Amino acid sequence: MRDVEIQKKSHLTIYVDADACPVKTEVQQVCEPYDVDIKFVAAYTNTTDRYPGVTWIWVEPGRDSADFYILNHVRKGDIVITEDLGLAAGCLAKHAHVITSRGKEIKDSEIDQFLETRHLHAKARRAGRYEKGPKKIKMIDKSAFMKTLKKILSKIEGF
Repeated sequence: MRDVEIQKKSHLTIYVDADACPVKTEVQQVCEPYDVDIKFVAAYTNTTDRYPGVTWIWVEPGRDSADFYILNHVRKGDIVITEDLGLAAGCLAKHAHVITSRGKEIKDSEIDQFLETRHLHAKARRAGRYEKGPKKIKMIDKSAFMKTLKKILSKIEGF
């Protein structure tokens, strides 16, 4: 019968803002038992190790090229790994899950506060008050990331 439409469940994709992502190996390790597509999005000028089972998407070098690619392709329920709060806000608006490389899941209810803090820090820098950058990522941060990613994948995939 032609009037019966079969609805296929859309396949889960994990997008990684990969230019400076310190948890690429961990993404691959955590995702191995799950049926997900992993896409590392980076500027083509970045040379990096290859990861089996991962699709690399090469974009033009530029401040937001990888972000725009991810925003144009992410779908509801996908997972995005990024430190970029602007990208996180856009992905949350599309009902995607957002995780930082330190294992913080950014929720829709928190993004406004994070963006306000980012704005205040930018104002302070313009006024000549410079703050230290983020601390170097540690093993405990990577462990927290892996735990958060596993939790989200398990919830989505029903494991």
